[in-house]
Amino acid sequence: DVFVLPVCFLAISLWGRLDPKNPLQTYLITASFTIIPSVLFQTKMIMNWHMLNAHLWDLEDKRICCLSYQLSSGLHMLYVPVLSVFGTLAVAYASLGWSWDSYWAMSLFCVMLTVSFLQLGKTLSAGLGIYQNVAAGYSIYLYLSFVFSGFFVNPAQVPTNLRWIMYLSMVFWGISGSELSMLEHNDLGEQPCTSFVSCIVYNRNFVAHSSGFSLVTTAYKSMLALIVAFILMICVEHYLLRKKVLQRRNYKVRAEENAKPKDIMTSI
Repeated sequence: DVFVLPVCFLAISLWGRLDPKNPLQTYLITASFTIIPSVLFQTKMIMNWHMLNAHLWDLEDKRICCLSYQLSSGLHMLYVPVLSVFGTLAVAYASLGWSWDSYWAMSLFCVMLTVSFLQLGKTLSAGLGIYQNVAAGYSIYLYLSFVFSGFFVNPAQVPTNLRWIMYLSMVFWGISGSELSMLEHNDLGEQPCTSFVSCIVYNRNFVAHSSGFSLVTTAYKSMLALIVAFILMICVEHYLLRKKVLQRRNYKVRAEENAKPKDIMTSI
C-alpha cells in the first residue's frame, strides 16, 4: 500500500494535466485524493489485529496499561499513512501545478480522514472478537459513508430532517473540507473569460455553491468534526479495550477457582 498510493496519485495527476483549468476535473481529483488513502490503507487493520492479540496477555497481567498500548499501537499504525499522504500529495501538487497555498489544508483533510478511518478499525478491533467482523464493519461503514458523502447528491438538496445521516459520514466532512479549501486557494476565475457562460462556470463561488458544500458547512467546521470523531473513537476504544481485558481476567480467575477442587481431590 505504500507504493500503491503514489501510483494512484500519479495516474490521477496525469489525467488532471489534460485539462487543468476544468472546475469539474479539479472537483473530482480533489475528492479522489481525499478518499483513496482511506481505502488503500485498510490493510493496516490486519497488522493492528495481530498486534492486539499479541499484547492481550500483557494487558491482562497489567504489564502495560490500555492507554500506553493505544498510544504505541496508534503511532505504529498511523505514521506510514501520514507520511505517505504528505509526500505523495506534494508530488501530485507539483505535477498538477496547483497553488501551494492549499497544500497544507488539503493534506490535513486527507490525513485526518485517513487516520479517523484507521482509528475506526482500531475501535472495532477492540470491541469485536473476530477479524472478519472487523473488516466487514469497516467496509460497510466506508461504503455507506461514501454514498452519503454529498458527492453523488447535492448536500443542499437533502431534506433538513435527513441531513443527520449525512453528518454521520466521515467522508462527507473530509470531502467537503478539502473541496472548500481547494476552491478558496484555487486560481479559478482569475484568467480572462471569453464568454458569459465561462465567466459563470469558472467562478469559484459558483462552483462552491453548485457543489452544495458551502451551504451546509465550512472548512473549519469540517475539520472540527473530523477531530471530534477521532477523539471520540479513541475514548470508545479505550472503554472497549478495558472491558475486553477485564472479561479475560475474570474468566481466568473463574477457571482457576474451578480447577482448585479437582486438584484437591487428585491429591487425596
